Amino acid sequence: MNPNECYYDNYLLTDRIAQICAEIELPLLYLSSTGVYGRQQIIPYKEYNAALPTTHHHRSKYLGEKSVLIASKKNLVVRTGWLFGGNSSQKKNFVWNRIREALVAKKSKLPIFSNNEQFGCPTFSDDLASQLLLLMKGNYTGIFNVVSEGNASRFDYVRSIINIANISVEIKKKPANEFNRKADVSNNEMAENWKMKKLGIKQMPHWRDSLNFYISNIYKNYYE
Repeated sequence: MNPNECYYDNYLLTDRIAQICAEIELPLLYLSSTGVYGRQQIIPYKEYNAALPTTHHHRSKYLGEKSVLIASKKNLVVRTGWLFGGNSSQKKNFVWNRIREALVAKKSKLPIFSNNEQFGCPTFSDDLASQLLLLMKGNYTGIFNVVSEGNASRFDYVRSIINIANISVEIKKKPANEFNRKADVSNNEMAENWKMKKLGIKQMPHWRDSLNFYISNIYKNYYE
């Protein structure tokens, strides 16, 4: 991604939208990323932890957050990450792409590889949408982490996908530096819904339960 386009979309346009919403007194919901926390710790981040983003994408999202919060005290910023959901026609559908990769590997009798060093919270988009509605109806404001309960390495996540899809293929661990990612992404994108818990707000389901529901009900016709 071109850095200028990244900042234009996530920061400049967000700032303008936030100003317009403030002028007409319309509360704004801004979706951000748990990646804004950076790499300052190895345990899940809470909302009171400082944001120290390490990539252009996450820096631009953090600047967008600040614009939204400065524009109005009525605005809501949600940090989420590792989203899954949607249908197989979506090019970046992580779950479906891993299933397809496993099916190809099975036919070729080859293993598949997954990152065992990066950690996050796989989060079902349907669960996120329901939680966003709950927060907006409750007139909550400020910053909230909204991720599924539990966390996993990419390896654990992929292994769960393949096991639920019932595909017999070997999954091997691989360190992060062997995947040649251009962005300097932190190995820790885990977060905790600390603020929701303290305020007694209904919690998100565990990611394994939602992943099982998603694959079993939406992809059951694809991994014969």
